[in-house]
Amino acid sequence: MIKNTTKGIQMSKVDEIKQFRSEIEKFNGVEKAKHIISLCEKGNLPPEFQIEILNQAAGIAEKLEISQEKMRIYFNLSKVILTHEQDLPKSKEFLNKALTECRSLADEEFEIKILNRLGLNAFDSGDFYSSLDILKEALSKAENSGDLSMIAHLHNHISIGYWRISELEKALKHCFKALKISDDIGEIHASANANLNLGNIFGLTRDLKNALEHYKKAFTQYEELDLKERMAMTNNGISMIYNMKGEFEKALEITRQSLEIGKSINNKQLICICTNNIGANYRQMGNMEKALKYFTAAIKLAEEGNLSHMAASFSQNVSNIYGMQNDFENGLKYLDIALKYVLEMNNEEMLMHDYQLRSQFLKLKGEFEASLELHEKYTDLSNKLDNEKRTKHINELTKKYELEKKEKEAEIFRLKNVELAEANQKLKDAQSKIAHLAHLSGKAEVAVSVIHNIGNVLNSAVTSSVLISESLVDTNVDTLRRTVNLIGNLDISFKKFVSDDPRGEKLPELLNQITDSLEEEIEQHKTKMKTISKSLDHIKSIIDFHQLHSISSESADNIDLNKLLNNIIGFIKPSFDHQKVDLSLDLPKERVMLSTKTHKLEEIIINLLQNALESFVEFEGAKQTVILSLATENNRIHISVKDNGKGIATDKLESVFQYGFTTKSKSHGLGLHSCALSAKDLGAMLSVNSEGKGCGADFNLIIPTKNFAGTQNN
Repeated sequence: MIKNTTKGIQMSKVDEIKQFRSEIEKFNGVEKAKHIISLCEKGNLPPEFQIEILNQAAGIAEKLEISQEKMRIYFNLSKVILTHEQDLPKSKEFLNKALTECRSLADEEFEIKILNRLGLNAFDSGDFYSSLDILKEALSKAENSGDLSMIAHLHNHISIGYWRISELEKALKHCFKALKISDDIGEIHASANANLNLGNIFGLTRDLKNALEHYKKAFTQYEELDLKERMAMTNNGISMIYNMKGEFEKALEITRQSLEIGKSINNKQLICICTNNIGANYRQMGNMEKALKYFTAAIKLAEEGNLSHMAASFSQNVSNIYGMQNDFENGLKYLDIALKYVLEMNNEEMLMHDYQLRSQFLKLKGEFEASLELHEKYTDLSNKLDNEKRTKHINELTKKYELEKKEKEAEIFRLKNVELAEANQKLKDAQSKIAHLAHLSGKAEVAVSVIHNIGNVLNSAVTSSVLISESLVDTNVDTLRRTVNLIGNLDISFKKFVSDDPRGEKLPELLNQITDSLEEEIEQHKTKMKTISKSLDHIKSIIDFHQLHSISSESADNIDLNKLLNNIIGFIKPSFDHQKVDLSLDLPKERVMLSTKTHKLEEIIINLLQNALESFVEFEGAKQTVILSLATENNRIHISVKDNGKGIATDKLESVFQYGFTTKSKSHGLGLHSCALSAKDLGAMLSVNSEGKGCGADFNLIIPTKNFAGTQNN
């Protein structure tokens, strides 16, 4: 319902509004709606007038079906209705309307703004879990758009949500993110909000030093921005810290500063709060006379400002002090003042407190029957509210479980994709660079062989990552959760469950099994992550080598072949395990030393192993095996890759190492040709033997005497 637009407004404002009305009437249709939106977004119009003209604009926009204007009108209506009328449901209704129009326009930037407001709306309604869900959705979209300022503000809002549900670790995490981003981009307002929030969180944890430090930073920043209301709010936090430290005079001084700020901007609500806080300071100092003075002054200010909730609360404060002085007549008098506002607001929490105080006062006055009656009312209402709180708590726990479940799933997805995606992007960039360099030097074949070789190694890393993700989903953590839930849902005492119930007797054994299993899983994940790390390191080394090779010749390395082959097996074996192909390594007892170009040799072996693995695709044999072996004979080194896969037709053996040759339907025929090129560069000989289809293949690399550096005992 629109309130009277002129009542209580100074004549100058009335004249100004008449001028705006006259101006608005010059426009029609879409232009009229647009002009109204512009006026409301730009100026400081009285809220009643804003509501009036925005409703007028909404009628025009709805009739003409203009989504862009409807979206902005609904959004502005939601804001002014919330700030002026404190009507959360109505504000939410308009926000949802704005969101519908926004999504029809696919306007993601404005959608983030709407989601932010919806999240804060849910927060103000006390629905903290829904608030977190909405704000996280907004954050995800803001991160995609790269809007750092909005990202900082959203981290702040999420942080407040978490500390309201007592998850202070998460609250701190998001708050520090907000602070870092806002400081990095020079967004002082967001930084100040983060510091204020940190002050609140550290205050809750009684880390008074850090709380005070962040409050003071926030105050300085708000002062720089000339945001006087926020300065006062921050001062109230500082005052609270000094109270907790027992420095009451200091707390009183700072509260007075906040009061002066409130008066300078004529903020009635702030003036009320500060006046009441001064009274509370004096009460803590034991000066009841001055406490009563400021409490009664706060009541008068609240009544003048139609701040019913504050008037009720402050009146109960005064009643308490009179009760402490055994002045029950005045105590009951102020309880009657409070009750008037409590009944108007239908606030059951405050009504329960009223019953409790009245019962105590009447008992001390000797009116036992009346006291007992009020005590019974207090007890009944307390039980009712406790049941409602319990139901709310259960609902909150359910929402918390769902939220944590979503977060766990998101974390698993992140582990599965994010780091690998980043590595893959770097790989693509490097591949392009290598190919370009190679082509510039007339070495196109080198370029494609590099890309092929890197792809083989990356495939192994991808396989390991998938296996880790799958194992994370199947983790015994879920078993542990169910065990804890079993204990938590017991309808008998825990002591009886452990001593008398067969399930309870087995509980220690079950927990030990889960613990042992989790420890094994941790070690398995460590091993798999190390494998991925080795693979990615190897990719980097391949890239580094070929970038160097494209512009200069490569010198030979003196390498331990036994160690080299073991390393290759280590990072490529997950691919074999995933495909259920047995990969084994046959090495001599002595270490074989070789002077050669390391990466060229690695390329050959990796390509041969990958080729062997692919020979089992769409091939059903007995036990599928691949053997990588190393031997020395007549001062020559023999490296063999032998498989029992689908083999090679005898009439095709001579073509195996030619460019474009392949036996696979979805292959480009580069791998074996690349091996032949690399072998030639090493001065080695590469050959293949196969007795035909279905008989497997044996690839042999023979490195001549000149490269052989000898053998060493292990």
